[in-house]
Amino acid sequence: MTTTTERPNVADTMVDMYLQTVGNVCWAQEQGEKILQTMLDQRKVTREEGKKLAERMAEHVRQNQEEMQKFVQSAVQMSLAAFRLPTNNQVDELTRKVDELTRKVEQLSKK
Repeated sequence: MTTTTERPNVADTMVDMYLQTVGNVCWAQEQGEKILQTMLDQRKVTREEGKKLAERMAEHVRQNQEEMQKFVQSAVQMSLAAFRLPTNNQVDELTRKVDELTRKVEQLSKK
């Protein structure tokens, strides 16, 4: 069972993963732009071809951003669900109360 002391580590890990993924997406976009510029400079593609390629790259970036947003939303939902789990102390307290109520019910049923 997850304890309250472990929860900040989960959140920190998720933030780190998100930031790393965003960094990777930005790096990939920069590399694509550099490749496109090199191709244009070396006249391996025409301006029109370069424009079309840039538009396709922009569409891929947009799609990646949408997927990233879905991933982050899912991760946040999973994290929040984990925070709703009772702690060991809460479970122990509830168990104690149930045991106490069970004893009282048994005592009343004997009378």
